[in-house]
Amino acid sequence: MNNIMIKIEAADNPNTPGRLLKKLATDKDDRVRYYVALNPNTPVNVLEKLATDEDYFVKLAVSKNPNTPGRLLKKLATDKDDRVRLYLALNPNTPGRLLKKLANDANDWVKKEASKKLK
Repeated sequence: MNNIMIKIEAADNPNTPGRLLKKLATDKDDRVRYYVALNPNTPVNVLEKLATDEDYFVKLAVSKNPNTPGRLLKKLATDKDDRVRLYLALNPNTPGRLLKKLANDANDWVKKEASKKLK
């Protein structure tokens, strides 16, 4: 097994300690950062950093993470990438006030998914 696969497995494991996830969040490989962003054990301060990642796929993972706090979800609701806002609309923990905002999004897919969750 190569080094990158070991990092991905550690980033994906919900039992990985927060301090190791913090270190993995700075990895140059976006796949490692993606799995860190999805991990429910990732500390909030690490999710905050990953929410500004240059790779939209990493931001998608933050918007999907069930433990992403409301203030960070609010920030992601204004992301310029439609896909990030779409995954935010699909997150079961997105608060109703943000879903209302997303229901008026310029992107039809975002609008549709947010509106479905409001019903």
